[in-house]
Amino acid sequence: MDSISTALIGAISAGITDVGKKAIADAYENLKALISAKLGQENDISEAIAALEDNPESEGRRMVLAETMTKEKAVEDSEIQEYAGKLIETIKETEEGRKVVAKFLIDAKGAQVGVIGDNARVQGGIHFRETK
Repeated sequence: MDSISTALIGAISAGITDVGKKAIADAYENLKALISAKLGQENDISEAIAALEDNPESEGRRMVLAETMTKEKAVEDSEIQEYAGKLIETIKETEEGRKVVAKFLIDAKGAQVGVIGDNARVQGGIHFRETK
């Protein structure tokens, strides 16, 4: 998953509305504001974020957010990437935040990734088939 989606999902999952998490909430709001400033107040990314905020446990809404980031080319915007990076670092300052970010962000840039095991294949992602 891209780092921008990870940052937004991480902030929502870490409970940005909880007391004592003002730094996360501020970084989250700054990223959302930047997205709106660059793409307009009503844009597909902001709609995907709002939908995820309404149902933060929805895997489908997480995927829609990630797909929308790619479709709208937000993942290619260096300023949005910078703000997302700041949000991720802020989230990682808490124990709960580190767990959330680790769950969604795999940084394999410049690395070779493979799968070893029975019933595993790599085709558009890593897939495992149940064995009987």
